Amino acid sequence: MYSTMVVDDEKWALRGICRTFPWEQYGFSEPIALSDPEEALHSILLSPPDVVFVDIRMPGMSGLDLMSQARANRVASEFVVLSGLQDFEYARSAIQFAAFDYILKPLHTDAATDLLVRLKTHLDGLARSPRANADLSSVHARQVASVLPGSEAPEEADAFTRLVRYIDENLSEPLQLKEIAARFYLSPNYASSLFRARMDTTFSAYLNQQRIEKACTLLRGTHMTVEEIARSCGYADAQYFSRVFRQTTGLTPMQYRKGDR
Repeated sequence: MYSTMVVDDEKWALRGICRTFPWEQYGFSEPIALSDPEEALHSILLSPPDVVFVDIRMPGMSGLDLMSQARANRVASEFVVLSGLQDFEYARSAIQFAAFDYILKPLHTDAATDLLVRLKTHLDGLARSPRANADLSSVHARQVASVLPGSEAPEEADAFTRLVRYIDENLSEPLQLKEIAARFYLSPNYASSLFRARMDTTFSAYLNQQRIEKACTLLRGTHMTVEEIARSCGYADAQYFSRVFRQTTGLTPMQYRKGDR
């Protein structure tokens, strides 16, 4: 069975959430119910459950703070954010920390059942993947390695490799290190240090280099307009793109296209 935890500072809400979900019917254990987010974080770091249901607004430590610290410590648990607030900023922040879902309270039985079905399908898929199994079984090893100066677990090296590949394949998108690092369960600070240690550069400099290289390829190899190339390389403003291009190459995009030296 998949292990679960529910974290909510309001004890009446905590009891209600635990009673709403048909846990065992869909392969989940009865959840550990905690009202203190700091106690919950300590428990998660010691023994990460498969799924953590967390309230977003709690005194002392918010649900987002808890998720942030868990992700910074390479915790691979699935997080479901529970909130009484329909707020886009909260939802966007939850996505940045790779939350499985953002659910509004009060939660009705049908919605709770649907969520468990989707969670079970997702977790079953991970369990069938040898790679995912290896990732989940080595959570503690990664946590230990993350606090040792100069250490880098193989899983973290692989995560960084995939992070860099993701950047290379999504240059047209608005890329932020905080969001990308969360996608691969790395803290932004740790990902930033890996750019310096492994690539002798910064995230911003690497991103700019890759975007300008892509622009050079498109300028010489296609008939796309400068505006189209700017958008394809992640620049919403063509004038800003032209300025960055000239600062990087010493030429304007049109001069580069014509082969000026």
